[in-house]
Amino acid sequence: MENDLTIRKIIIISKVEESSIEVPLTKGLNIIIGKNKTGKSSIIKTIFHSLGCEIKFDEDWGKLNKRSIVSFSIGSSFFLVERTGNIYTLFASSDDLTLVSYIGTYTYSEFSTKFLELFDIHVTWITKNGDDKPVAPPYIFAFQYIDQDKGWHSIAKSFEKLSYVPNWERQIIKYIVGYQNEEYFRLRKELEKYRILIKEIESKINTLEEFVLNILERERQNTSLSPGTDALDDDFEKSKLILEQLTILEKERIATSNQISQLQNEEYEKKLVVEALNKYSEELVEDHIYASSLDELITCPFCGVVHLNELTEKSELIKDVQTASNILTSTATDLKELQRELTLYQKRFVEIESSYKKMKRELRLLEENTSVIKALKNEGKNDLINTSHLEIEGIKEMRNKYFGTREETQASLKKNESAIRRNKISKEIKVLMGILLERLELSGANVKLSNFLPVLKHTGSELPRVIYAYYISLYLYNLNRIDNPFKWLVIDTPNQQGQDDENLRNINKALELLMDVKGQVVVGTERLTGVEDTAANVFRLKEYKKCLTKDKYSSHVLLLRKLDQLKEESALLQVITDESKKLDH
Repeated sequence: MENDLTIRKIIIISKVEESSIEVPLTKGLNIIIGKNKTGKSSIIKTIFHSLGCEIKFDEDWGKLNKRSIVSFSIGSSFFLVERTGNIYTLFASSDDLTLVSYIGTYTYSEFSTKFLELFDIHVTWITKNGDDKPVAPPYIFAFQYIDQDKGWHSIAKSFEKLSYVPNWERQIIKYIVGYQNEEYFRLRKELEKYRILIKEIESKINTLEEFVLNILERERQNTSLSPGTDALDDDFEKSKLILEQLTILEKERIATSNQISQLQNEEYEKKLVVEALNKYSEELVEDHIYASSLDELITCPFCGVVHLNELTEKSELIKDVQTASNILTSTATDLKELQRELTLYQKRFVEIESSYKKMKRELRLLEENTSVIKALKNEGKNDLINTSHLEIEGIKEMRNKYFGTREETQASLKKNESAIRRNKISKEIKVLMGILLERLELSGANVKLSNFLPVLKHTGSELPRVIYAYYISLYLYNLNRIDNPFKWLVIDTPNQQGQDDENLRNINKALELLMDVKGQVVVGTERLTGVEDTAANVFRLKEYKKCLTKDKYSSHVLLLRKLDQLKEESALLQVITDESKKLDH
């Protein structure tokens, strides 16, 4: 199946301002040129926003009460998606949009499923809460977008609300590079389910065994008189209820403890990063202060070489200080949010522990204040203990069965983990990345991948260029693979990342590698790149904060009315169908 994605057109309409914009895109390299605050990034973000990705817009942009339409193709089929608020409507269309037919209106989760079905993607995984979820567009497209802010400081962090699946980057990148298929994710999902089930079963076994031991122990110690039958029945019901609640709390305690451990590991790693960045920033500030105190020429006290120390060199140090500060602020914010989440989980764990201990005390008091154990010397006691033992054995048998199935699943999963294939893919990406780094004047940089993800040890103005090289390498690698939806890349504003003129020229040189019409690249930039004459498409924005105009507003409103009419007709047809079914019954 041919499933490569191409964005054909972006249409944004604001009835508040009675204006709109239409940005045509094509295969090959597309360049959107516009100075700061011309709406360039907001237009680019609209692509992903319309395709089901949560993204942070400029505050002024959010006030426009806008509707967006994105025209795209998958292979030889053409579609439109229109997003209003959190509702997505999908249409099939002709290439020129003259013919449009309604497919459906969806919530986010419904749209995610339907949209990925168009690509024949059926990847599912387990969330950190144990829920079975299909993969969503922001996870699939996280490696196709460098955001103007967060995207230049880390990998696959341009979208928001991607925390419900732990370590998702290390999972989904295996699919994106073609190392693992949907069967692999099915096996991983099954393996996670067995892990959760086995933990729950073991918790239940522990609770039942503790219950039987308590009965036998209390029987040995108890010397009080037997109560009446009604009191016994009442105490049994209370004991049963408390045991059920203890089982629920035990499961939640295990899940919360696991989450705390994971967050503490992430907190430790983040603190190490912040510490390293602090040290690096301090060194840069000291370098700047020292350079500012010297003349325009500096003679090295060791080798005698004379170095320039003019305003340009000092400005470069300031840029590096600003870049390091931006990265530090972003990382510190992430750390603070992570610590807030950790505190909530720790607080919840304390609450669970408190409730657990309280119920344990209630169970002990219930046993101590009654002579249930004495009465259990009759046949009822033996029946209860025997029933509990049988239930324990049955649960253990089920657990052992799960152990066996889990081992089989692990063996099947291991067969998919081919070291030879992994190394082959990594090598191909490294070779491409080496070519890119050379173009970016970073030929001495060490290319290291971990699970197909780059190990980012660079700081200052080098970091954005290394990230840039990785994204392009990944794009070029997928460009040569058959039948995959990852032959497109969106890059937003590389010239805002503390790059000097020479670095920017090198960055623009890399664009020469992105002309192939087998794929699609969209680049937003403030300045001319030097490849406009050879690019497939160039779109210019001119007015400050006024990318929406009156030029095509009327035709865009007509298109919206046409789409709304198709939705209304479909809704009416559904009502008639439902009423007809009622009459038949």
